[in-house]
Amino acid sequence: MAEKEMETITIIIGGLGLIGQKVVTTHIDAGIRVEVWDTREIVNNEKFKTLEDKGKIKFRKIDFTSEKSLLNTIKLTEKDGLRISSVVNLAYPRNKDYGLNVQEVGYKSFTENISKNLGGYFLVLKVFAEKLAKEGGNIVNLSSIYGSMVPRFDIYAGTSMTTPVEYVAIKSGIEALSKYFAKLYIKTKLRINCIAPGGIFDNQDKSFVEKYEEHCGLLGMLSGEEVANSILWFTTKNTAITGQTIIIDDGFSL
Repeated sequence: MAEKEMETITIIIGGLGLIGQKVVTTHIDAGIRVEVWDTREIVNNEKFKTLEDKGKIKFRKIDFTSEKSLLNTIKLTEKDGLRISSVVNLAYPRNKDYGLNVQEVGYKSFTENISKNLGGYFLVLKVFAEKLAKEGGNIVNLSSIYGSMVPRFDIYAGTSMTTPVEYVAIKSGIEALSKYFAKLYIKTKLRINCIAPGGIFDNQDKSFVEKYEEHCGLLGMLSGEEVANSILWFTTKNTAITGQTIIIDDGFSL
C-alpha cells in the first residue's frame, strides 16, 4: 500500500500583526491550512482565538530570534503529520526606543533592533532554506519600499512621524539576505522572495496621508488585503520567481 501523502501547511510568522492578520485570513479563505507563529499570545486576539477554537488555524508561540525555538516548533508541526510547504515571515520585533529621531538613536539601541529583527530573519532563512530546499516550497519575506529607495522625508513634515533609521537598515538587509539565500539554493526546488509594500493605512495623521497619496495613483495608501493577495500568489502559484523583491505601492516609489 502506498504511503499516505502528508498534508501541507503554510507557516505565517508574525501572523498577529497588522498585515499578518490579513495574510492569515486570506489564506484560510483560499482553503490553505495555516499555522500562526508569533511571540505574542493568541488569547489577546479574540478573532484568532475563535478561529483556533474552530480548528481553522493552529497557533504556536515562538521566539524567532532563537534557532532552538524554531527547530523545536518545526518538530511539533511535523509531529502532527504536516509538511511545511511555505513560510511567510512578517515578524517585526523592536525595542522601546524604536522610532526615535535619528539624532536620538544610540548605538546600543540601533544594534539591538538590527539584532532582533534582521537577525531573526537570518535565522528563519537559515533554518527553513535547508529544509525546503530538499522538499520544495516558498519563503516570502516582508520588506518595504524603503528597503530600496530613499525615504520621502517631506511627507512627515508637521507630524511626529518619521522613517526610523533602523527600519531602512533592516528592510534593505532583508532584501539582501533573501537574494543571498536564493542564489545559494538556486539549484533546488526552493524559491525565496520579498514583498515590499508601500504605506499601510492605519489611521495615520491626515496631513501625512494626504502628502503620501500625492505620490500615488488612484488607490493611495494600501490596506492589508493588497499585500495579502500578493503573498497568497507566492505561496500557492509561484514556480519560477526567486531572489526578487516585488514592490506593491500604487506607484509611490516612481
